[in-house]
Parts: sequence; C-alpha cells; structure tokens
Amino acid sequence: MLHFCGFINPCSPACPTFEETDKQAVGKLHVYSFDPSSPVTNMSIAGRDAFDLAGHSSDFGDPFGNGSVVLAVGVPGADVEGEIFTLPNRLTQAGKVILLKLEKGQLTEIAIYESDRRYSRFGIRVNVNCFSVFSLK
Repeated sequence: MLHFCGFINPCSPACPTFEETDKQAVGKLHVYSFDPSSPVTNMSIAGRDAFDLAGHSSDFGDPFGNGSVVLAVGVPGADVEGEIFTLPNRLTQAGKVILLKLEKGQLTEIAIYESDRRYSRFGIRVNVNCFSVFSLK
C-alpha cells in the first residue's frame, strides 16, 4: 500500500490510499459558467488512459466563422494507433486535439487531430484560431 503525506503537516486522521489500478495523470478539464443566462452548463472532460494529460491546454472560439462555439481540448500524452513502415504500431505519447461543438449546453465531438510521431505530445498548446483553415463539411 502506497501513502503520500505532506512534509510539514502529517495527514490527519489518515493519508489517502492508492490502488494498483489507479491511473496517473489522466487529466481533467472543468468548464464552468457563472452567468445564469449562458447556454454553457458546468461540465468536465477527463482523460481515459494513464498520462493522457487531457485538458493540459484548451481554447474556445468560432474558428469557422458561422457563430458556433468550438472547444479545443489538447490531450498531449495520448497514445495513437499509427503505422511505421506500413506496419501497425502504437505511437506512445503522440498526442491529439479533440474539437467539440457546444450547442444547447451539450458537447458534440466534431473532429480529432492526431500526431503521427512518437513522443511529439501534439496538443500541448492549443489555439482555436489554428483550426480555421480546415473545413469539416
């Protein structure tokens, strides 16, 4: 059993415990709206695998100029299925960026951009304006 306690203040009454099945650094992005008239509801987006670092970087805007609100979420630690010399291979920490459309308080996935290089950590910095050249029709 592994325990983590602070150096100055020992845990009281007990330290949190960690299990072998716990995943490290999956990441989680929290989206909040403090405006009651806003269509945005409070929501969270979490990583799936260890070291995904989901939400490490995020941005929102209207990259297509049609009035839609798009949320871009970087997942720089994500492993990606790819190919090396035409052979299927898992690209470790290649990273990806997920584009989500916000409509009526719901998020809908509209695109995923993935890296094609191991350890490139694509998505470590996200800017919605970078996606304005793409068309998703």
